[in-house]
Amino acid sequence: MQPPPARQSKASSEISLRPAYDACVSGGGTTTAAVLRCAYDEFTFQDKRLNAAYKMLMSRLEATEKTSLRNEERKWLADKKQRCALHEDSGTTDQVVAADCEVTETARRAAELEMRFKK
Repeated sequence: MQPPPARQSKASSEISLRPAYDACVSGGGTTTAAVLRCAYDEFTFQDKRLNAAYKMLMSRLEATEKTSLRNEERKWLADKKQRCALHEDSGTTDQVVAADCEVTETARRAAELEMRFKK
């Protein structure tokens, strides 16, 4: 099984992927099931991070801005679903790539929202 395409550690730190996740997915000889478990664990962490940033940002916005952010978030979710989708004829490597896509896209979005409320 091949790991997902290599990410530069700088990029990982910019979107705040945890080092344990990078070590897990880039470690050779790991089973698909183990890598998918790592991706699940990291996705859970990043999703909680994203939800916390979203709630914090929503609490600071005016009503019209809240509507705009909600619409933006819905579009982002639809786009992420399309970008990270598995196709019908996907193999095990595709499963790992799709899981990694979910993790990195979620972490990237969390970082974007966190930057907004830090301004």
